[in-house]
Amino acid sequence: TQERNRNERSALYSQEMSANSQRRTRIVNDLQQAVDIDQLLLNFQPQQELSTGRIIAWEALLRWPHPELGMVLPSELIPIAEQTGLISNVGRWVLRTGCQQVKIWSDAGLGAQRIAINLSALQLQQPDIAAQINEVLARTGLEPKRLELEITESAIMHDQKRAQETLAQLKKIGIRIAIDDFGTGYSGLSYIKDFPVDIVKIDRSFLTNVQSDARAAKLYASVVNMARGLNLFIIAEGVEAQEDLDFVSRSGCHAIQGYFFSTPLPAAQAEQMLRTVSAADKMAPATSAAPKRKPL
Repeated sequence: TQERNRNERSALYSQEMSANSQRRTRIVNDLQQAVDIDQLLLNFQPQQELSTGRIIAWEALLRWPHPELGMVLPSELIPIAEQTGLISNVGRWVLRTGCQQVKIWSDAGLGAQRIAINLSALQLQQPDIAAQINEVLARTGLEPKRLELEITESAIMHDQKRAQETLAQLKKIGIRIAIDDFGTGYSGLSYIKDFPVDIVKIDRSFLTNVQSDARAAKLYASVVNMARGLNLFIIAEGVEAQEDLDFVSRSGCHAIQGYFFSTPLPAAQAEQMLRTVSAADKMAPATSAAPKRKPL
């Protein structure tokens, strides 16, 4: 009986490995065509400033609704794109599409928010990445100050010298730089002072247990205090409940991103949110300071 069970488990494992291999092969084979025919799409998750309640930026989140494999998410798509050398093409598509969308919203009078786009480790290492991004800005007509590039700590630390040079070039263009998943990889975090960074996004894992664990709450506060000491704009990621919002507000974060305010939205729904907010702002009485808006 034990041997039969082992054989069954082995057969199931082999089938799963084969299915995963076939799926990966299909993604590799179809990805370039997906870029060429605009089969990829972006969802947009807003970032809300706590002092005003206003939407200040949208993070562009890549999705691939494969006609046969179903939805392919970045966690699966990006590593394959990097391993196959397709990350440059995918990255340019994301940049161009994200910049175009925010420019469309701006031209429609829906505000001048920023677009936040993730830059992978391999993209950051490309010697011409600043030129690529500058070309996208020129073609889409988006002002550089309205583009925010999100880079993980691990991407920066992979090759610090090149990262410093590349980020300096991007800052010279006028682009804002954000560190994504801040605080997860390097305990000292002293590296941050050596890079031209504007924004830190505190990883959602730091919010775990802050309500019930005093040490976790102190750790979160210490990360915020360090970032504020460096005059960085602080975004709390993963805010999913009222108690999360209350905590990060008390801690001194400047903005939030998470399901409590909004899930990632298709472009049409994001535009509808902007139109709703714009209409509400026009109806609101003029005051010396913008009202604090609750999540929609």
